[in-house]
Amino acid sequence: MLQSVIDSARVIWGLNLITDSDSPGLYLESNPSKKICSIGVNFKSFFTSHGVAFNLNNDFTAFRCINPCGRNWTDMTSVEKLGLDSGFTKRNQFISLMKTNLDSFLEPISKLTQI
Repeated sequence: MLQSVIDSARVIWGLNLITDSDSPGLYLESNPSKKICSIGVNFKSFFTSHGVAFNLNNDFTAFRCINPCGRNWTDMTSVEKLGLDSGFTKRNQFISLMKTNLDSFLEPISKLTQI
């Protein structure tokens, strides 16, 4: 899933994103202290779920109350804060590309699990 976000952000906005083994999420390669994507994992009753939150045009006011992954809330950034287009068209292009990338990733797995 993260690779899909990385690939899609590169195509749509020209952003090069990297991971940090000490802090979950995706960061700007040009400024590794700036986090643009968060990861969430939930474990409950023998089930797990996960997801990603890619910051397009967030209001970071709520982040003042937390330390995302142990970092300062001011380390959070978004497509809009970077001065890039975060409008409806770009957002839809990003979502569409994410779906295509995820489908490509899941197709071989679904073939293995078919009975």
